[in-house]
Amino acid sequence: MTPDGGAVALGNPPPFGEGGAWPPLESPPVVIASAVFYTALRPGQASGEYRTTLVRRSATTKAVAGTLAGVAGVLVPVAGVGMLGYLAINKIMKKMRSGKAGEVREIVYSQAWGRDDPIVQLPPGASHEQSYSMMCGISETQTRELAQSLGLKLGKAGALTGELSSKFGIATTISEQRSVTDTVTLRNDGTRAYRLYARWFVRHEITVHRIEIPDGQDWPRTGQDWQEALTGTIGPYKRSLFCKVSFMSPSNVVLTYCEVES
Repeated sequence: MTPDGGAVALGNPPPFGEGGAWPPLESPPVVIASAVFYTALRPGQASGEYRTTLVRRSATTKAVAGTLAGVAGVLVPVAGVGMLGYLAINKIMKKMRSGKAGEVREIVYSQAWGRDDPIVQLPPGASHEQSYSMMCGISETQTRELAQSLGLKLGKAGALTGELSSKFGIATTISEQRSVTDTVTLRNDGTRAYRLYARWFVRHEITVHRIEIPDGQDWPRTGQDWQEALTGTIGPYKRSLFCKVSFMSPSNVVLTYCEVES
């Protein structure tokens, strides 16, 4: 299952337990894609402007450093580009080491299943019309905060969709906040067992952190170093939260059920 665009599988919602035990309200979040990027500060600016993506990673492509494509976790140059990706990274890191104004930031996109509470239980031969409403998309305030944290100048939420894909390798759909109401009919066509229904939705989350290093330490110098830094296996890097946005999509609603003998 690939909720809301992308070759990365979140997987199925958590199942019912033995004897119809209810599944958890939420599943653990799964990181779908992430990227480290550089923003430059100009006089009079407080948040910086996007300059370039240093490295990006997804659950399928592993890692991409600058203009380098990842295959099975190994960084290889894209045909016709050669070492330009590494040269661009080294140039930026020289600026950072020289103390010039700028920030390295990390964006992480994750998904998790969430369900309605309580579970709906239907006796044999019964049907039930269930109404639900959910708030989808992001607000104007969230749009402004997210765009600022990414160093972008965007006025509408929908414009973020293309920017997330082209600059950070994140495939998801960002829309303006709205309320969605719908109705679903639940049925138990059996004659002996109760049927328990759970309605699931996908919760999308995007976080942006500033990445800092202590005095005396240095930034990664190679694509492999950035790959390891992005997974958190090397350091010492400190992350401070810049922005956090959560949203839902109406296209990601799933029903699951189990049957329990009465």
